[in-house]
Amino acid sequence: MRLIFQQAARYPGEFVAQQWSDWRSFITTPVDGTMLGPVRLTLGLLATWNWLVMGLDFSDWFGPFGWLPKAEAIALRRATIPWGWSLWDIVPQSVVAPVYGLGLIVILTWTVGFCCRWSGVITWLLIYSTMRRLPMMLFGFDSILSTFVLYLALTGTGGESLSIDRWLASRNGFKPIQNKFLRSTVAIRLIQIHLCVIYGAAGLSKLRGEPWWSGTASFFLVANSEFRGVSILETLGNHRMITALFTHIPLWTEILYPVLIWPKLWRPLIMILTVGLHLAIGLTLGLWEFGFAMIAANLVFIDGEWLKAVLHSK
Repeated sequence: MRLIFQQAARYPGEFVAQQWSDWRSFITTPVDGTMLGPVRLTLGLLATWNWLVMGLDFSDWFGPFGWLPKAEAIALRRATIPWGWSLWDIVPQSVVAPVYGLGLIVILTWTVGFCCRWSGVITWLLIYSTMRRLPMMLFGFDSILSTFVLYLALTGTGGESLSIDRWLASRNGFKPIQNKFLRSTVAIRLIQIHLCVIYGAAGLSKLRGEPWWSGTASFFLVANSEFRGVSILETLGNHRMITALFTHIPLWTEILYPVLIWPKLWRPLIMILTVGLHLAIGLTLGLWEFGFAMIAANLVFIDGEWLKAVLHSK
């Protein structure tokens, strides 16, 4: 009996120590960072596209008589997000256009993977500042893009592959062993954990809505006039089984994502379902930029060593 009490008394301390050891090993054990290159390239292309699209309405975004003048934008932000800020607050109107042009150059510099440690930080500052310039123009794509670029910027990663930085390093004779760096590991883990939070929260929050239980939510989603893509409204309206499948497969993919994405045997299936989910959203609702950003982030779950072994075997 005494032994049982002793073991019970030691259990909390041993449990905490073991969990801390496992968590530290999870964060710090080096993993191959090859996939951070494709992630950076895709996010960079999306950021460049977004920047150029804003340029089509340049005066409306940044002009003194645009959708929301700077003074009003600052007042609105302070009222709704007291801690919010934007570099555009301190940029004089006379140099807004040159700063915009320089911003495009920096984003392109990061996209091609040149000087990622500083170009990534400036790229994130530009993305965050611009989405805070017009708070009413903030969408899910902007938040997702800002979040994942932030993780790459904070860790100085992104140049591990498909980059000018990598090419210059190889040219100078520097050949890191399998791209294994602590900063790469931290960047990958941050993105992985955040993906689990996003999908898990999205799936569980849907359970609060009755259409997700009845299997009719997909019909109401594609019927939303705010988003437009390829119309499948008539198909869903005439086939209840298809409507239910289009409702429950995405729902349970999101709910189970945080659990099943980690086991290697389940990971390919979950990634296929997740990519299919975002492609379907892009096709039916037109949210292509958001979908591509999420698909790019999911690339961090592909083992870089496995991918290189497959490519080298051909």
